[in-house]
Amino acid sequence: MKVGILSDTHIPVVGKDLPEALFSAFKNVDLIVHAGDLVCTEVLDILSSYAPVHAVCGNMDPPAIKGELPEKLVFSLEGIKI
Repeated sequence: MKVGILSDTHIPVVGKDLPEALFSAFKNVDLIVHAGDLVCTEVLDILSSYAPVHAVCGNMDPPAIKGELPEKLVFSLEGIKI
């Protein structure tokens, strides 16, 4: 299983869009983990078009995201606790 991991995208505060290199890297992943600081939910929509996404909120996320995503998330992946 191939997993793409990222965090601190801060879109659109830091940049207008996610970098093209990210799309190339995540082209064939089976799962994406976003470790917080999305800043906008559209990032989840974009990422989920590549693979299922597990995400948590970060300290820079607005209340709407903090209300939607957990602060911590534990799941098993091929028998490994993440």
